[in-house]
Amino acid sequence: MDDIDFRILTYLEQQLKQQYPDIRVRQAIASTFANLKKYINTNESDFQAAVLNLLVQLLLIRVNNS
Repeated sequence: MDDIDFRILTYLEQQLKQQYPDIRVRQAIASTFANLKKYINTNESDFQAAVLNLLVQLLLIRVNNS
């Protein structure tokens, strides 16, 4: 993954944090993105698993806030 991908992840993280003002949700988003960024230069399947985990977490956040 290159610098552009890292910047995209950072942008998405900031957008999500703005969308959810609850500090617990923002902390969960920050934690999830920190885990994603760890996989930038590692195994692609690990990165795919981290992305899938992110999607699940976002769905749970959306359901809990509904």
